[in-house]
Amino acid sequence: MCALISLGTRGRIIQKDRRKKAYKIQGLESFEPEQNRQQDLIKSYSKMNFNWHSIVRLKTSYENEPNRTKVYKQKMSIKYIDKIMDRLVNRKSIECAVAFLEQDDYHNNHLHFAWKTPIEIHRELVAKQMGIKIQHLRDVRTIEGIENAIGYFTKRIDRGGSYQNLYI
Repeated sequence: MCALISLGTRGRIIQKDRRKKAYKIQGLESFEPEQNRQQDLIKSYSKMNFNWHSIVRLKTSYENEPNRTKVYKQKMSIKYIDKIMDRLVNRKSIECAVAFLEQDDYHNNHLHFAWKTPIEIHRELVAKQMGIKIQHLRDVRTIEGIENAIGYFTKRIDRGGSYQNLYI
């Protein structure tokens, strides 16, 4: 024999709550979709108005010689990146900088970095300020679309071997 259970409105079964402490819904919260980490970084760094950027890629001086094999293990460590970026930000004309380490493969990586300054700074001056060889520093260019540039810098931020930091 089965027990009859009364049906409430809209076909819901109405039963007595037999739990010790009944759960009561206080109110419904509004639904907000979650944004991923890359979109948050793009929004926050775009507000800082960086206007110059460059790339640091370690390479040997004899890369173009055909008799030598390519040297591996040209990776930059986080300690090294912090050291060279701190040197760059120590310049009075540079207000702030941001660095994004991107891993190419297991043996190599490179560093995208951007900074904010009211004056134009040459490639030689940036290399001297950071304390690196000028051959490791790629072209120093102005940033035209800050959101597109930061989006490009953060394209691999969620993968292993990546690193990002803000320097003020």
